[in-house]
Amino acid sequence: MNIEGKKSIWQAEAEQSLKDEFDAFLPDRIRRITEINTQWLIPNEHFAPASSECLKLYRDGHFHGCISLVQAVTEAISRFLCEKNSFRADKDFEKTIKTLKRRNFISTDLESYFLQIWQHRHDYHHLNSSIAKDLHDLESIAKSKLNALHQIQSEIFRFNIRDGAIVPTHPKYWSVEDGTAYIQAEAKTHWLFT
Repeated sequence: MNIEGKKSIWQAEAEQSLKDEFDAFLPDRIRRITEINTQWLIPNEHFAPASSECLKLYRDGHFHGCISLVQAVTEAISRFLCEKNSFRADKDFEKTIKTLKRRNFISTDLESYFLQIWQHRHDYHHLNSSIAKDLHDLESIAKSKLNALHQIQSEIFRFNIRDGAIVPTHPKYWSVEDGTAYIQAEAKTHWLFT
Protein backbone atom coordinates (compact mmCIF):
# COMPACT_ATOMS: atom_id res chain seq x y z
CA MET A 1 0.00 0.00 0.00
CA ASN A 2 1.33 3.43 -0.87
CA ILE A 3 1.69 6.41 1.50
CA GLU A 4 -1.52 8.06 0.28
CA GLY A 5 -3.49 4.88 0.93
CA LYS A 6 -2.09 4.57 4.46
CA LYS A 7 -2.80 8.23 5.13
CA SER A 8 -6.40 7.77 4.00
CA ILE A 9 -6.84 4.81 6.38
CA TRP A 10 -5.29 6.75 9.29
CA GLN A 11 -7.60 9.68 8.63
CA ALA A 12 -10.68 7.43 8.57
CA GLU A 13 -9.58 5.74 11.81
CA ALA A 14 -8.88 9.10 13.46
CA GLU A 15 -12.29 10.41 12.37
CA GLN A 16 -14.10 7.37 13.79
CA SER A 17 -12.09 7.53 17.01
CA LEU A 18 -12.94 11.21 17.49
CA LYS A 19 -16.63 10.56 16.80
CA ASP A 20 -16.68 7.69 19.31
CA GLU A 21 -14.95 9.83 21.93
CA PHE A 22 -17.34 12.73 21.32
CA ASP A 23 -20.40 10.47 21.66
CA ALA A 24 -19.05 8.79 24.79
CA PHE A 25 -18.44 12.07 26.63
CA LEU A 26 -21.37 14.09 25.28
CA PRO A 27 -23.61 13.57 28.37
CA ASP A 28 -20.82 14.83 30.67
CA ARG A 29 -20.20 17.83 28.43
CA ILE A 30 -23.90 18.71 28.42
CA ARG A 31 -24.07 18.37 32.22
CA ARG A 32 -21.04 20.58 32.74
CA ILE A 33 -22.08 23.29 30.27
CA THR A 34 -25.56 23.57 31.78
CA GLU A 35 -24.39 23.81 35.39
CA ILE A 36 -22.11 26.82 34.89
CA ASN A 37 -23.19 30.44 34.90
CA THR A 38 -21.16 32.60 32.55
CA GLN A 39 -21.01 36.22 31.55
CA TRP A 40 -21.66 35.63 27.85
CA LEU A 41 -20.99 39.20 26.88
CA ILE A 42 -17.86 41.10 27.89
CA PRO A 43 -15.84 43.92 26.35
CA ASN A 44 -13.54 42.85 23.55
CA GLU A 45 -10.37 43.25 25.62
CA HIS A 46 -7.20 41.18 25.28
CA PHE A 47 -8.42 38.64 27.86
CA ALA A 48 -11.89 38.10 26.33
CA PRO A 49 -11.06 35.15 24.04
CA ALA A 50 -9.19 33.38 26.86
CA SER A 51 -12.14 34.00 29.17
CA SER A 52 -14.43 32.20 26.73
CA GLU A 53 -11.94 29.34 26.45
CA CYS A 54 -12.20 28.73 30.21
CA LEU A 55 -15.76 27.51 29.78
CA LYS A 56 -14.82 25.29 26.85
CA LEU A 57 -11.99 23.72 28.82
CA TYR A 58 -14.35 22.96 31.70
CA ARG A 59 -17.07 21.68 29.35
CA ASP A 60 -14.64 19.29 27.69
CA GLY A 61 -13.16 18.00 30.95
CA HIS A 62 -9.77 19.73 30.74
CA PHE A 63 -9.77 20.75 34.40
CA HIS A 64 -6.07 21.55 34.87
CA GLY A 65 -6.20 23.82 31.85
CA CYS A 66 -9.45 25.41 33.04
CA ILE A 67 -8.07 26.16 36.51
CA SER A 68 -4.84 27.63 35.16
CA LEU A 69 -6.56 29.72 32.51
CA VAL A 70 -9.20 31.04 34.94
CA GLN A 71 -6.34 32.15 37.19
CA ALA A 72 -4.54 33.84 34.28
CA VAL A 73 -7.73 35.62 33.14
CA THR A 74 -8.36 36.76 36.70
CA GLU A 75 -4.86 38.20 36.92
CA ALA A 76 -5.39 39.99 33.59
CA ILE A 77 -8.68 41.44 34.81
CA SER A 78 -7.01 42.72 38.00
CA ARG A 79 -4.35 44.51 35.92
CA PHE A 80 -7.06 45.83 33.58
CA LEU A 81 -8.92 47.31 36.57
CA CYS A 82 -5.75 48.99 37.80
CA GLU A 83 -5.04 50.43 34.36
CA LYS A 84 -8.59 51.72 33.91
CA ASN A 85 -8.41 53.32 37.36
CA SER A 86 -5.03 54.95 36.69
CA PHE A 87 -2.66 53.07 38.93
CA ARG A 88 -0.11 50.34 38.50
CA ALA A 89 -0.79 46.79 39.65
CA ASP A 90 1.55 45.45 42.31
CA LYS A 91 3.72 42.46 41.38
CA ASP A 92 1.98 40.70 44.27
CA PHE A 93 -1.53 39.79 43.10
CA GLU A 94 -3.01 39.77 46.58
CA LYS A 95 -1.67 43.29 47.27
CA THR A 96 -3.24 44.46 44.01
CA ILE A 97 -6.61 43.04 45.06
CA LYS A 98 -6.36 44.64 48.50
CA THR A 99 -5.56 47.99 46.86
CA LEU A 100 -8.52 47.67 44.50
CA LYS A 101 -10.74 46.95 47.51
CA ARG A 102 -9.26 49.74 49.67
CA ARG A 103 -9.82 52.27 46.86
CA ASN A 104 -13.42 51.02 46.45
CA PHE A 105 -12.97 49.75 42.88
CA ILE A 106 -14.19 46.30 43.94
CA SER A 107 -16.56 45.13 46.67
CA THR A 108 -15.73 42.82 49.54
CA ASP A 109 -17.52 40.03 47.67
CA LEU A 110 -15.41 40.59 44.54
CA GLU A 111 -12.26 40.67 46.65
CA SER A 112 -13.15 37.24 48.04
CA TYR A 113 -13.84 35.88 44.53
CA PHE A 114 -10.47 37.14 43.27
CA LEU A 115 -8.69 35.54 46.21
CA GLN A 116 -10.67 32.29 45.90
CA ILE A 117 -9.54 31.94 42.29
CA TRP A 118 -5.96 32.79 43.22
CA GLN A 119 -5.86 30.16 45.98
CA HIS A 120 -3.17 27.57 45.13
CA ARG A 121 -2.32 29.49 41.94
CA HIS A 122 1.38 28.72 42.14
CA ASP A 123 0.67 25.03 42.72
CA TYR A 124 -1.33 24.81 39.48
CA HIS A 125 0.95 27.14 37.55
CA HIS A 126 4.01 25.08 38.45
CA LEU A 127 2.17 21.73 38.62
CA ASN A 128 3.44 21.13 42.14
CA SER A 129 2.85 17.69 43.58
CA SER A 130 0.30 19.12 46.02
CA ILE A 131 -2.36 19.78 43.35
CA ALA A 132 -5.51 17.69 43.27
CA LYS A 133 -5.15 14.47 41.33
CA ASP A 134 -8.62 12.98 41.66
CA LEU A 135 -10.74 13.82 38.60
CA HIS A 136 -13.83 14.64 40.68
CA ASP A 137 -11.81 16.97 42.92
CA LEU A 138 -10.32 18.70 39.89
CA GLU A 139 -13.76 19.12 38.34
CA SER A 140 -15.08 20.62 41.58
CA ILE A 141 -12.15 23.04 41.86
CA ALA A 142 -12.45 24.08 38.21
CA LYS A 143 -16.20 24.61 38.59
CA SER A 144 -15.73 26.70 41.72
CA LYS A 145 -13.07 28.91 40.14
CA LEU A 146 -15.06 29.30 36.92
CA ASN A 147 -18.15 30.33 38.88
CA ALA A 148 -16.06 32.85 40.83
CA LEU A 149 -14.79 34.29 37.53
CA HIS A 150 -18.41 34.61 36.41
CA GLN A 151 -19.21 36.57 39.58
CA ILE A 152 -16.29 38.93 38.93
CA GLN A 153 -17.16 39.49 35.28
CA SER A 154 -20.88 39.84 36.02
CA GLU A 155 -20.18 42.72 38.39
CA ILE A 156 -17.37 44.49 36.57
CA PHE A 157 -18.94 44.17 33.12
CA ARG A 158 -22.57 44.48 34.19
CA PHE A 159 -24.85 46.00 31.56
CA ASN A 160 -28.46 46.51 30.63
CA ILE A 161 -30.08 46.47 27.23
CA ARG A 162 -32.02 49.63 26.44
CA ASP A 163 -33.66 50.16 23.06
CA GLY A 164 -31.54 47.33 21.64
CA ALA A 165 -28.25 48.86 22.83
CA ILE A 166 -25.81 47.83 25.53
CA VAL A 167 -25.73 50.24 28.44
CA PRO A 168 -22.73 49.39 30.67
CA THR A 169 -23.07 49.95 34.42
CA HIS A 170 -19.34 50.79 34.55
CA PRO A 171 -18.68 52.43 31.15
CA LYS A 172 -14.99 53.04 31.83
CA TYR A 173 -14.45 49.27 31.57
CA TRP A 174 -15.94 49.12 28.06
CA SER A 175 -14.24 50.31 24.89
CA VAL A 176 -16.82 52.66 23.48
CA GLU A 177 -16.03 54.88 20.51
CA ASP A 178 -18.68 57.07 18.90
CA GLY A 179 -21.43 55.11 20.65
CA THR A 180 -20.13 51.73 19.49
CA ALA A 181 -19.04 49.01 21.91
CA TYR A 182 -16.91 46.14 20.69
CA ILE A 183 -17.75 43.00 22.56
CA GLN A 184 -16.87 39.32 22.81
CA ALA A 185 -19.87 37.00 22.64
CA GLU A 186 -19.40 33.27 23.27
CA ALA A 187 -15.92 33.44 21.70
CA LYS A 188 -17.45 32.74 18.30
CA THR A 189 -17.29 36.18 16.82
CA HIS A 190 -16.87 39.80 17.66
CA TRP A 191 -20.20 41.53 17.62
CA LEU A 192 -20.77 45.17 17.07
CA PHE A 193 -23.57 47.12 18.75
CA THR A 194 -24.35 50.72 17.93
